[in-house]
Amino acid sequence: GEKNLLQYSVQRVSAKVINQSLCPALLVELAFQNRSVYYVFYTFLPSLMLMVVGYMTFYFPLDDFQDRIMVALTAMLVQTTFFTQVGDHLPRTSYLKLIDVWCVLCIAMLFCIILALVIINHFYV
Repeated sequence: GEKNLLQYSVQRVSAKVINQSLCPALLVELAFQNRSVYYVFYTFLPSLMLMVVGYMTFYFPLDDFQDRIMVALTAMLVQTTFFTQVGDHLPRTSYLKLIDVWCVLCIAMLFCIILALVIINHFYV
């Protein structure tokens, strides 16, 4: 069948009959390789685009605080929802994965952008 899956590609398939006990068994081994292009196009690229949208709020007019803050808050909300969806499709592990670090850094960066927008509005408008 097809050897390319959505997130993985099948590298090796082997089957071996084991007759060491009263009940024979079939040992099937599957070797998968992670397809990194999937994560780049469906996780990192969209989150990077949302980061750019949040950063672009610094270029809105200074007297337009309502629009600047709404765009930044919406970007942060979408980013948070996006990462909860991504986390649901990843395998559960006891350790921190690189994609988890990326998620936290993106949300923290958008939070810093919102904080900077509020400070700019308070002191310069």
